[in-house]
Amino acid sequence: SAPAATAVPTVPVKSSAPKKFASTVSGGSRYAIQVVSYRQPQLAKRELDRLQAVGEQAFLVTRKGFTVLCVGPFPSKDNAKEKLVQLKNRYQGCFLKTL
Repeated sequence: SAPAATAVPTVPVKSSAPKKFASTVSGGSRYAIQVVSYRQPQLAKRELDRLQAVGEQAFLVTRKGFTVLCVGPFPSKDNAKEKLVQLKNRYQGCFLKTL
């Protein structure tokens, strides 16, 4: 009989891939809105939960000691810009970014 396969531990992937690489992997240009960044991950998680509770598609990225809250991804830049206008009412410093 064949030996049992051993489980390989998964390692979290940091979001430090070059933008060109990330866009080819995601199947074309994709856009997101960086809403706010926090030094304290629990604050980011609380705001993530709040956004998801109102139906936003939100996610967190850890970068350079900060936890960054983003909304998206959006299939087009125009879709992202429409959402950006809405989010600026609550998050003045939010901006569009390419994934």
